[in-house]
Amino acid sequence: MTNLLGPGPEFNFAECSQGIARRDAGAEDAFVRFFEGRIYAYAHRNLRPAASVEEIVQETLWAAIRALRDQRLEDTGNLSAFVYGIARNKVADARRRAAKDPHQAWPEGFDPPMTSSDSPSEETRRKEAAAAIQELPPAEQSVLRMMLVEGLPANEIASRLHLTEVAVRQRKSRALRRIADRIRSRT
Repeated sequence: MTNLLGPGPEFNFAECSQGIARRDAGAEDAFVRFFEGRIYAYAHRNLRPAASVEEIVQETLWAAIRALRDQRLEDTGNLSAFVYGIARNKVADARRRAAKDPHQAWPEGFDPPMTSSDSPSEETRRKEAAAAIQELPPAEQSVLRMMLVEGLPANEIASRLHLTEVAVRQRKSRALRRIADRIRSRT
């Protein structure tokens, strides 16, 4: 197997694709070395929170290698676009999963019981946060409730409130900043 990375930063996409189709372990290794960091950077930049970035990288690399082994890429010169297309789809899938299964926030007015690991300062912080939320303007309270309690995405909130998505995100950001400022000023 020749050095796919060559003497410089050039990467021979066609040779790598053909090597993987022949199930050449060296080609697969070179493929992973070349794309792993790039996919990680792409996924980290495009997926918030970044908790599942490593998973996205592994899924992308494995899906690409399987496709190349099965010779499903007709133009091996487009290997980079092919891999980034898979990564883009994996990131989109992760976003959809997160939107369908948001962490269930506490319903309005719900005060979770203290656990043995909670300190009195935690209870105080919860009460301060609840009080700060109650001091917000109603428009900001409704945006926070829809996002945090109902788990709605910004585009659906915008539609319900007849706002733009940018306005929804601004209200959320402003509300969270006000809550943090109020809590800091009380301590």
